[in-house]
Amino acid sequence: MVLPRFSSRVCQRSDSCRYAALFLRALFCSIDLYLCFGTSTMLFWLL
Repeated sequence: MVLPRFSSRVCQRSDSCRYAALFLRALFCSIDLYLCFGTSTMLFWLL
């Protein structure tokens, strides 16, 4: 993901910004996992 890396690179000195970037990264990761699992399950049911 481009956004969390960019935000963490922009404000590395601020701790709150770093935690926000980590939170965004985890959020995007969980969304990606959910989408990946959902599409694979849908494809499994369609086949």
